[in-house]
Amino acid sequence: MISHGFTQFQESKFKQLKVDDKVQMGQWLHVYISFQVDTLPEGLSEPSALIILNQENDVVQMVVQDEGCDSEFKFTEGEQQQLTEFLREQGIVKE
Repeated sequence: MISHGFTQFQESKFKQLKVDDKVQMGQWLHVYISFQVDTLPEGLSEPSALIILNQENDVVQMVVQDEGCDSEFKFTEGEQQQLTEFLREQGIVKE
């Protein structure tokens, strides 16, 4: 994960990914995912992901959350790939 201002960078390997909730918000589908990592970046205590999909189930945005709220961190490209693959495995996003 990358902190705002790029002061911290850490490529994390997610474990125990789980879809906690899916909420339709007008034209958008919000998918909330919890996961575990071995080492947390400083400033994060309980990270999770909010994935926003459009009506075609294409990923529009991936948001790092901490304790259920948007955080100052962003996912790295590798972390985004892990989340996208997980969504494919769950049948939420198509190949």
